[in-house]
Amino acid sequence: MELRNILTTAIGQVFDLNENVALPLADRIADHLFTLAGGSELYVPKLDRQRHNAAIRIWG
Repeated sequence: MELRNILTTAIGQVFDLNENVALPLADRIADHLFTLAGGSELYVPKLDRQRHNAAIRIWG
């Protein structure tokens, strides 16, 4: 899945924003990541259940 799509979905869900608001934020974040890590392979591990639940409590 394309990074911008993933970011748009994540930003929309975490901050309860519609796609029209989340997309420009996702674009800026993706552009920054491309600048910092362009050409590199990035590995995004899955959160373990305890860390996942803790993250929800922080943002929820």
